[in-house]
Parts: sequence; structure tokens; C-alpha cells
Amino acid sequence: WVDTSNSWINSGQNFYEFDGNYNRISGLTQNWNGSEWQDLYYDTYEYDNNNNKISWLMETWNGSEWYPSNYVTYEYDDFNNLIRKLDHNWDGYEFYNGYQTLREYDENQNQIRLLGQSWDGNNNQWNNSSQNIYEYNDNNQQIINLSQGWNDTYMEWQTQNQFQYNYDENYNLILSIRQNFENGELINYYKE
Repeated sequence: WVDTSNSWINSGQNFYEFDGNYNRISGLTQNWNGSEWQDLYYDTYEYDNNNNKISWLMETWNGSEWYPSNYVTYEYDDFNNLIRKLDHNWDGYEFYNGYQTLREYDENQNQIRLLGQSWDGNNNQWNNSSQNIYEYNDNNQQIINLSQGWNDTYMEWQTQNQFQYNYDENYNLILSIRQNFENGELINYYKE
């Protein structure tokens, strides 16, 4: 909306396609250049039989053709919980491993760990990067979120910060405390 002309001016638009299960299977993004619409991105999605998204491909328009710019694949367990997200990088010829996040769950399907790893192409292996550890009370409410980073020098996890959550007898969140790791211990940083 332009106040001086009191009118709407084209900026951008998106077109989407869906399958019979209402899953988005493609999307086209265009920008207005002042006289016509120009293609920017084209997204393609795939799903499994449980309607879980298993891949997402983004292609960018370079003026004459579409070329890959981002590709992500997803894996799930038997309970349809996301257990792996893999980001692939494009080298101009093919996709290769980039960064992955792995999720673990307890018997109540609460996520208890989120692990991030980057791909080391020279050594053909995944290297730890970060992780979050989660704990829950008997009502399956999260009470701890511990963040750690991987230290390559000491080859160990090092705590960065932690969030604690408290609830009342009606299961309402009443207190959130952030603690930072300083001088070998967790120190209260703020609460809300």
C-alpha cells in the first residue's frame, strides 16, 4: 500500500499446489520488477504414506533456468516422530551432506535429545556440533532444557546454558529460569 498514490502496488506473489491429502507439493515465488512478474524460487515437497514430509527441494531461477539451491530430507520413527533432518549442500553438480539434526524420544514420545552434527567431507564422518537434553515431569511437561556445545579440543560436551520450568497444581507454567554456565557451574541469569 502506497499512501501517496492511495493504491496497492504489486510486490510479490506465491502459487501453491496440493495433493489429495492437502499436503503442499509445490510452491512458486515471484517478485514484481515494476512491469512484470519474475520467478524467484520453486519449491517441491514429497510425503510418505503417513503424510509426513520426507523431502523439500528449493530451486532458484537464474534468468534462464532453475538450479538447485537447497535440499532437505526428513526421517521418522514408527510413531511419526521426526528423528532426522538432513540439510544437503549443492556444489554446482550434486548435493552432498551438510548438517543433520537427530532427535530422540522417551516412551511417552517426549523429545529428550536434539543432536546437531556437521559433515566432514575430508574424513567422511559426522562431527558433533551441539545438543539439547530435555527432561520431563510425571505429567510429560518439560522441566529442563540443557544446551551444550561440542569442544573439539577436549572431545567432550560443554554446558552453555539451561532453562528450568516450574508448574502449579493445575499444570500451568508459573516460572521459567535461565541459567548460564560460568566457572564450572550453572548460575541463575534471569527468570520470568
